[in-house]
Amino acid sequence: MHERPARAGHVRQPHSRRCTPAQAAETKATAGDFEVEGDTSGYSYTNGVLTVNDGANITISMASGATTPTSDRIVIAQNATATITLNNVYITPTDAGTSDGYSGIDLGNGATLNLTLSDDSTNEINGGTSTTGLPGPGIHLPAGFDPHNK
Repeated sequence: MHERPARAGHVRQPHSRRCTPAQAAETKATAGDFEVEGDTSGYSYTNGVLTVNDGANITISMASGATTPTSDRIVIAQNATATITLNNVYITPTDAGTSDGYSGIDLGNGATLNLTLSDDSTNEINGGTSTTGLPGPGIHLPAGFDPHNK
């Protein structure tokens, strides 16, 4: 490649590609029996619990080959505000050794969840059976939660 010499007082800059600002890593990943699409920093998965963090905006569906319904659960972290779209998700948690059972989706204290059901999808969110023999709620809200004061 032939370059022209720089004129006095001018510095020749190499050509560069136009770059866009750094964006969060949008990806699809398997987390237990779930497939999660969105920013990977928006969630974590450990021991059957998908924990959704503050600022998350993710879509959750069932992973290929997953047992349905799954016993995996979704927990919204304490004080987190998250947006979740469910796309054909089936949850029935295992029975719990607690008086209210495990919930398919559990909101931590101070958490806010914006929940959307994907078009043309069927979703079933159940609670596991409690020590009293009654089913737990499919979606558990923190004690004292008042939807009118949020």
